[in-house]
Amino acid sequence: MAIPIVMISSDESKIEFINHHLKRFTEYYIEGSFSNFFDAFGQNQISLLHTLVICDNEAISLVRHNSLFETITNLPVIIISNTLDQKELKRLNNYIDVLSVPLKETELERALEKFKKIKSFVERTILPERNGTELQDGHAIKKRILLKRTKEYLPVLLTDIVFFYVQNKITFAVDKYAKKIFVPKNIGELEENLCKKYFFRANRQQIINIEFISSFKQIDKVRIMITMKIDTDPIIIAQTKVHEFRNWIESV
Repeated sequence: MAIPIVMISSDESKIEFINHHLKRFTEYYIEGSFSNFFDAFGQNQISLLHTLVICDNEAISLVRHNSLFETITNLPVIIISNTLDQKELKRLNNYIDVLSVPLKETELERALEKFKKIKSFVERTILPERNGTELQDGHAIKKRILLKRTKEYLPVLLTDIVFFYVQNKITFAVDKYAKKIFVPKNIGELEENLCKKYFFRANRQQIINIEFISSFKQIDKVRIMITMKIDTDPIIIAQTKVHEFRNWIESV
């Protein structure tokens, strides 16, 4: 399977160079190109497990003091820079290689080969052991979700989310501190990407996390009312979902 590459650079000539030379490598393709990391994550173009990022050092500098930086340090990254020193590189846990400017085809080939070897090693040794039950339908289960507060994107652990809900066609997450955060996805897309072991679509408006269910009881003979572990209104399981909910909660 071809590996997606996301380019992060405001310099079109660098993007054109990478794109042109990647045509010789059938195992890679450009998934997208962006001027900054905020746009790339906002459009869900980056997967922590499956995407190689090639970016300017300037793009990393823009997020160095942002919460997004911690997520980027866990990405396989090839950096374009003439000024990076060893102290800077140590802050980027998973950097693969550094390309000098002007870009050279031989350096790009070297960096891609290094990534290929590292990826092969991780897939053979680390991922099988780490994933164990962390798979759903053959795909790795995401541990974080990218949320948005004002102009900032926040990578938030899914284990900290109590429930998701829709209000006026906008999706929000409520975390364990009862804080409401905007979710840049509709609830249908969200449901497809969440781990079904922990998250359940209670009704058309809400998805709940089993780890934060305090108690539940039957009401009206046909519905179920759930009390969550934070101070929030009870959540009602739709009549059409009651049987599915009982099977779900008994299987965990």
